[in-house]
Amino acid sequence: MSSLRCTVRDVEGTWVVDVSGSVDLATVATLRDHVLEVISTHAGATIVIDLDEVVSLDDVGLGVLLGLAGRAREMGGDLRLVSSPGRVRDRLAITGADRAVDVSSRESVMSSDDEVDDRPIFHLALPDDWERATAAGEYRISTRNRTLEDEGFIHCSFQHQLVDTANRYYGDLPEVVLLRLDARRLQSPVVAEAPAGAGDDSGGNAEEYPHVYGPITIDAVVSHRPWRREGDGRYTLAVR
Repeated sequence: MSSLRCTVRDVEGTWVVDVSGSVDLATVATLRDHVLEVISTHAGATIVIDLDEVVSLDDVGLGVLLGLAGRAREMGGDLRLVSSPGRVRDRLAITGADRAVDVSSRESVMSSDDEVDDRPIFHLALPDDWERATAAGEYRISTRNRTLEDEGFIHCSFQHQLVDTANRYYGDLPEVVLLRLDARRLQSPVVAEAPAGAGDDSGGNAEEYPHVYGPITIDAVVSHRPWRREGDGRYTLAVR
């Protein structure tokens, strides 16, 4: 009989679900329930599923992993897989699952390196601006009422900055479009830096935000969804 064990741990702020055993029709509900709970509890976070101790992965398991990745992205976060070279990693490659979900070695995913390329970044767009961008093939709005040409770059946020950005700059609007970007697909440079003048009030320790120095091509937008204010008039990434 197939068996599966899932444990959840916090590794320096990254939520990791360790999986061991067989991921198949008989056991996949256990995996799904554990990961959905983490996604719901930590909306907007990047969740890592460690498959290094998985001995087999069938089509049902693959489908559930892809569905969980989609759910994490709907919540403003992401899902990454750990799988070292071997049978499971080969299966992810053969089926093309590694093109839909990032698959890395344990060392690279658990690294504390804080480069922009290793983190999903987000942008809040007005619905009309996003519609025009999809028709044009690229997005050129920096922030509300400011274009790339006006500002010189496009304002973005890391996932932990999203709620504050939405309520501070778009709090009077009932809805925005939440764009999740893969910095590795962008053709324009991405720089994490403090907003101009921000250090004046913070003793030089202002928080850094990702800025995209050029247009955002549509293929770099890996997910997008409407994000609506809650009943209390605020944006939140909590489960609705």
